[in-house]
Amino acid sequence: MEFSTNTDTTTQENKFISPGIHDVKIIAIDVQEPEGKAPYLNLKFENATKQTTDDKLYFSDAAKRYSETTLGDMKKALGVTETEITASTLAEFGKKLFKVIGNKPFRHRFVAEEIAGKMGDDGKQKNNWFKAKIGKRYSCEAISTNPSKLKPLDKANKYDWKMLPEADALAPSNGVDKTADLPF
Repeated sequence: MEFSTNTDTTTQENKFISPGIHDVKIIAIDVQEPEGKAPYLNLKFENATKQTTDDKLYFSDAAKRYSETTLGDMKKALGVTETEITASTLAEFGKKLFKVIGNKPFRHRFVAEEIAGKMGDDGKQKNNWFKAKIGKRYSCEAISTNPSKLKPLDKANKYDWKMLPEADALAPSNGVDKTADLPF
């Protein structure tokens, strides 16, 4: 019988920003106005090692206030003193916003959202992973802030680590009713 170890110490570089606190800049703002759905700005962030993540800020009547507050926090972290950006369309707003906050570094706290793994070509489900998403209030600061006032992520906090719901142990799976053999 033979045994061996893998001596290859190279690791695959992750091209995505992981949840946590990162110095980033917004490298693109894409405006989307899907028919029948809420319009949104898709912000793409990049860190110094060229890792990226993106997230949406919605502009429906219900979400607009939250999105504007989040953008205001980013402007404040960048030291932007303009009080308001006005535009008649979301596309115009996105262009003006990018001129003000695009490609300027700031520190941001990205929370984690669990994403279900996809089915592979071999029929097996791949592992779930965590996407870095825009943090809520008090998630931005200037890079010059030393020490940082941003709180580290807490895995026990459901707002910091949004987990997928656990699969119901009693739910039928593959057509088999798991409740059939229960004693009650």
